[in-house]
Amino acid sequence: MQQGAGFEKDLLWEQGRGHLRTHFNIMAMVLNLLLPWGMFIFTYVTLTSALRYELPIVAFVIFTVAMLACAVCGLLALRIERRGQSSQWYGYAAISLTLAALAGGGLGQATFTSNFLPYYDMETLNQYVDVNPMTVRGQSMADVGRAIFVGDSFLNKNMTMGFKNYDMYCVAPIMLRDDQKIVDFWAAGINCCRGAKDFRCGEYANPAARAGLRVVDGVHRPYFHLAVQQAEAAYGVKSPHPLFFQWMQDPSMELTKLWEEGTRSFWVSTWTVLIINMVCVFGYSAVKVKEAS
Repeated sequence: MQQGAGFEKDLLWEQGRGHLRTHFNIMAMVLNLLLPWGMFIFTYVTLTSALRYELPIVAFVIFTVAMLACAVCGLLALRIERRGQSSQWYGYAAISLTLAALAGGGLGQATFTSNFLPYYDMETLNQYVDVNPMTVRGQSMADVGRAIFVGDSFLNKNMTMGFKNYDMYCVAPIMLRDDQKIVDFWAAGINCCRGAKDFRCGEYANPAARAGLRVVDGVHRPYFHLAVQQAEAAYGVKSPHPLFFQWMQDPSMELTKLWEEGTRSFWVSTWTVLIINMVCVFGYSAVKVKEAS
């Protein structure tokens, strides 16, 4: 009788341990599904937010701390393994968190460079309307981000000039009259002309285009300046304080487009990472169950 009671007690104990292991595995799967996803979102947002623009050092310190947290998780997995205990899900967590942090940082940096950096640049600068390219000088608009020119302004494609340095840096003056001798406002673009009188940058074919977003990229501006110097020599104009713009009809709409594209990239990347991690978690769990059986 006592032996039967002891057997029943052992059976209940084993069943309890089985339920506990099942509960633990489910919790481990949920955590390994959500934590890497959260890490991806955290690092992505850190490197695309206004904080990244205004305080880049702080943003990169935060990203470094996130990477250190991944390293700590890896060290914890090794410590558990050395104790002879199962570190399967700890090891998976360390790897997936690290990959998620790297992916979030890399994709975040790419999205920031292509979308949010130009957006923040323009938002921090001023907008000028009814700019007369014949009477207004570039030095009086040093803080311009968006410029809307007076209605009779036009892009003089007959005075196009290109400067070749691997890429072709193209400029064309924004003018009010053909005989204008001082030109400080230039439409600019890269690899959209073949030299003189062949400007195909921005909305060059849009007759309603009378505005521009300023080119603030410090890497390309020196080459645009050299193109302007060539134009000065070729066409007999002067440009004492040249400013460069992407020629378009509605700069505000272009900024909205940059923001929307960046936001869309974030959501597409976020849900893609969740789906990939879901497949990996369930696949890894299935492999471990098969090995245990």
